[in-house]
Amino acid sequence: LALSDGGSVRQAVNAVRHGAADFLIKPLSVTHLADRIGAAAETFDRPTPVIMASGKATAVTDDFEGFIGNSRQMAAVYDQIRRVAPARGPVFITGESGTGKEVCANAIHARSNRSNGPLIAINCAAIPRDLMESELFGHVRGAFTGAHEDRPGAAELADGGTLFLDEICEMDLALQTKLLRFVQSGTLRRVGDNRER
Repeated sequence: LALSDGGSVRQAVNAVRHGAADFLIKPLSVTHLADRIGAAAETFDRPTPVIMASGKATAVTDDFEGFIGNSRQMAAVYDQIRRVAPARGPVFITGESGTGKEVCANAIHARSNRSNGPLIAINCAAIPRDLMESELFGHVRGAFTGAHEDRPGAAELADGGTLFLDEICEMDLALQTKLLRFVQSGTLRRVGDNRER
């Protein structure tokens, strides 16, 4: 609601155009104010159109692929997800811990043409360094002690879907180089294998 000490029709129209549900002129009674707030609250659950940088109106809801929020900042995040989801290239998601990077990855996957494929998530900080390469790229039987059978890694399991690598900065630099090669070429080699896949 917009409240003014002495308003004009032009101010009222301008306020409503910028998102105000109603425009009230002072003085007004508490009863009238309560009635107008009640009327505005009834329409609050409807999605509000927000004009994005692209110039297109997008409906903002409280339920966008698991996200909560309908501020302009969140609308910008939703718009960016809509734009990158169809892309085939890697997407780099940044943010402080707890800001919803995995929710963002899930939303990108759900809105992509890979949504029927698997979404494989790996927390790079939770896996010991000496096991990380095997977890990511898989291994063949006999590659190391305890490798009793061939096993695909997360990258191979995510084929046709999405691979989400959380806390990638915790990954060993030598392994990041191998990961870069995989991202660039789309091929990988399991630990102990001579064959590229």
